[in-house]
Amino acid sequence: MLFVYTIMQFLGRFSIWQDLFPDAISEKQIPKELVHVFGERILNLYRFLYLNKTFDDIKFNFSDLDILLDNLFN
Repeated sequence: MLFVYTIMQFLGRFSIWQDLFPDAISEKQIPKELVHVFGERILNLYRFLYLNKTFDDIKFNFSDLDILLDNLFN
């Protein structure tokens, strides 16, 4: 469970960095090691989190998040 928390925290922070430094940071800078291990699934999770930044956003799309997490770790 700590692994899932760590991945989610990193992707959340990464999305903030992208907002703060849009000319320097994009999803293309997500570490290659994560993309190598998780493939497109990690990018899909990142895109979801980038577009759904608040709890209110996520609570209306919680089933989508659940599917993305299930796909990521199974």
